[in-house]
Amino acid sequence: MARGCFRPKAVIIGIDYGGMKNRVAACTVVATLLVSQASHACRANSSAASRIRMESASIVVLAEVEQAAYEGTRQDDWHPWRGRAVAKQVLRGETSVQQFDFGRTGSTMACDDGLGPPASGAVWVLYLKERDGRPQVLLAYPLAIARDADPTLSLRLGGRSDVR
Repeated sequence: MARGCFRPKAVIIGIDYGGMKNRVAACTVVATLLVSQASHACRANSSAASRIRMESASIVVLAEVEQAAYEGTRQDDWHPWRGRAVAKQVLRGETSVQQFDFGRTGSTMACDDGLGPPASGAVWVLYLKERDGRPQVLLAYPLAIARDADPTLSLRLGGRSDVR
C-alpha cells in the first residue's frame, strides 16, 4: 500500500462510517431543501400600519375603485384578485397617472392580508413608488383601514369627514 493512502475501515457498534458520509450528505440535502422552502413562507403577517411605515411610498393617492374581481378559481392557498381604480385626489407626491391597477394574491404564505376584492365605487388609499418612470402600487387599503393605520392620512385629508 502506498504511503499516506491508509484508510482504516472502522465498524463500531454496527455503524459503518464509510457509508455514514452518504447518509450525512443526504440529510444535509434534505435539510437544505426544507429550510429553503420555509424561507419562502410568511414568517409574520405585518399590520397595515407596519407595512405603510416600511414601504415609505413617495406618492399617496385617494382613489375610487372602478372594478375588481377574482382571477381564476380558488386553490388551497391562492385566490388572486385584480382591481382598477381612478385617482380622486393625490395626497402626497405628484403623478399625472389617473388609473391604477392593484390587487392581492390571496395567499397567506405570501403574507397576503386576506382582503377580498372591493366593490365598485369603494374608496381606497393607494401607496405608490416610481419604478421605470411610472408609479407602481406598493400597497392598497380601503379608506377605513388606511385611516386607522396611517396617522398622516387625516392631516392629508384635512380632517374632512365627507370622504367615504
